[in-house]
Amino acid sequence: NYIVMSNKFESYGVYNLIIKVAIVGDSKTGKTSYFNRLLYNDYKSNISPTIGADFASKMETYEKSDVKIYIWDTSGMETYRDMIRVYFKDCAGFLLFFDLTDKNSFTNVSKWIEDIVYVKESLPNSNPNLLLRIALIGHKSDKKEEIKISQNDIDKDRKSTRLNSSHLVISY
Repeated sequence: NYIVMSNKFESYGVYNLIIKVAIVGDSKTGKTSYFNRLLYNDYKSNISPTIGADFASKMETYEKSDVKIYIWDTSGMETYRDMIRVYFKDCAGFLLFFDLTDKNSFTNVSKWIEDIVYVKESLPNSNPNLLLRIALIGHKSDKKEEIKISQNDIDKDRKSTRLNSSHLVISY
């Protein structure tokens, strides 16, 4: 099930609502694995890094309404950081990934939040009325022996960044 990430209900042809979501975070945090599992129910253990961004859409029904979800799987490589901000425009939600086995990816969560907020506040033609939602996702929970980020770390970080959102710990 999906959370509707927009307060605005509009009709777009055969869809009752279109929602744009971006998957963001450092490189090698599991964004593309999640994207492939979500859209194609597919898992590959060896995936090439995303160059720029990948895009797909998915139809779902939410509260008896047809919802089309546009999903952007963005590169986590520093080289593409400025370019991928363009994909943040008019996104109603962000899935912010970090790797539970990599402290650096967790430390960089605050930088990703800053990028998202910067774009939402300053990008020309960005819709300021969209409610900003960020879900923090700790990935690779299956690697129990290698986990370096505790639940306490996650809770502290959410308070220090004033990130008022849900968080999940997953493995794909």
